[in-house]
Amino acid sequence: MTAHEAAPTASEMRDALLRKLRGGKHDAFAAGAIARAPRTGPVPASSAQERLWFLDELYGANAAYNVAFAVRLDGPLRLDVLRESLDRLVARHEALRTRYTKRGERLFQVIAPVLTLDVPCVDLSGFDEAGAEAEVRGRLAAESRVPFSLTTEPLVRARVYRTSATRHHLFVNFHHSITDGWSEGIFFRELWTLYEAGGRRPGTHACPTCPCSTPTTRCGSTARAPPPTSNARSATGRTGWAGTCPSWTCPPTGRGPPSPASAAPRSPWTCPRTSRGNWTS
Repeated sequence: MTAHEAAPTASEMRDALLRKLRGGKHDAFAAGAIARAPRTGPVPASSAQERLWFLDELYGANAAYNVAFAVRLDGPLRLDVLRESLDRLVARHEALRTRYTKRGERLFQVIAPVLTLDVPCVDLSGFDEAGAEAEVRGRLAAESRVPFSLTTEPLVRARVYRTSATRHHLFVNFHHSITDGWSEGIFFRELWTLYEAGGRRPGTHACPTCPCSTPTTRCGSTARAPPPTSNARSATGRTGWAGTCPSWTCPPTGRGPPSPASAAPRSPWTCPRTSRGNWTS
């Protein structure tokens, strides 16, 4: 056999490379490939979290990296079930119980063992329909600009605005250091699932405990979760959250500007119906 005959063709080399890449992905994404980080000591912050911390320290408290969403809920709302669902979702994902602390020159994540969100319900039913919608939009815009303290408070907030007995607006605001575009979709899909289950059987925990979370990947693990859609944004890393609950679409309103100097008002809020229909118990 000559050297020319033994040399692989470009097509063969391409196919071999694709097989290798696909095989590597399969190994990295296999169940159990991401080991849970031990909780025997402080959990270091990721490089992305450190960058956001640096910007917060540089510019002071600001809302440049708030990630806010609003969803209109049509139909009777079980507020008690919604609050319980939010608490169960926070219990499932460590990222939602995370804040930060500086020890010497290093930044660490502080994960609260238990966190109950304060979810107030603001009654705006005294307005007419047009006035109520305008009031909601104004309040949502103002609320989205309230900065987070990265060291002293939860980095997720929720609030409900009631405009009638059968119409509510759920507002949720995250700091970008604990969420990304992919994780936001998971949050609302799981919240919908938990609410549905809680409405049928109060106290039901529909989603199992999340085996992999943001801090899991901060202690030397190189495995990564399967990539989401191409337009997903990332701050905490693709392994930040996990979820396989049924789909519920909640489009984002857009991310804030990169610095307080350009913190112009956002475009008007869009509060769509859910793709699964009305929220009813």
